[in-house]
Amino acid sequence: MENEIQQKIAGFIGFFEVEIKKISSDEHRLHKKILFVSLLDTLSRVVFPRAGGRERFVAFISEFSLWATKCKVSLPHLSQLLTSAPEPEFENLRMHVQRLYQQWGKGEIIHLDRDSDYEEIVRFWPGGKSGGKRVAGVGLDALQHIHLLYTYRNSLVHEFRAPGYGVEFPNDNEPFYMNTKLVPDETETWELSYPESFLKLLVETCVSHLKLYLDKNMIDPYTSFTFGSYWISELN
Repeated sequence: MENEIQQKIAGFIGFFEVEIKKISSDEHRLHKKILFVSLLDTLSRVVFPRAGGRERFVAFISEFSLWATKCKVSLPHLSQLLTSAPEPEFENLRMHVQRLYQQWGKGEIIHLDRDSDYEEIVRFWPGGKSGGKRVAGVGLDALQHIHLLYTYRNSLVHEFRAPGYGVEFPNDNEPFYMNTKLVPDETETWELSYPESFLKLLVETCVSHLKLYLDKNMIDPYTSFTFGSYWISELN
């Protein structure tokens, strides 16, 4: 029985390792990004089969990606959100964000380690960590990169485009911001980029650590999927 499960794990992981190579050979960046996030979606079902889409995706990235800055709060997104929060209770947070922004030099490439830790921002957030206040329907959690990646995934999969106006360069393995001004009279923005190479590295890391987890716990990955002739799973 143990040997049978090990063979299933090897076959399952081997399939996705081959698929990653095939995806990487595509010349179209957008196609590759869509396929990489779709692959992450599929893998997340193996260990979180009963969770909803966002919960499953976020939990999987959190557990298996080793992404060091995944829980950082995006400063540009936070700054923009605060434009919809004129209440005095947000004043200390606004001042804190302004101080942080002043340290970002125009023309710089800013990596996510310059964003703030969640624990740092939540100290200023009305309501704190438990029952935190929402602004324009948006909570603080949504501004963490691990959640922004899911938002990015939704734009890729459902709208066939990456959100924002970020650029990227060959072999960028880390997300970053660049200061841009698209039109002379337009407000300058810090555009966030999740490069293709970063997504590929994220997938490769997740596959590698998922294999270790499955082997250690003797989990058959195929039990999280339904196979059969009928497209409605209940009929198989």
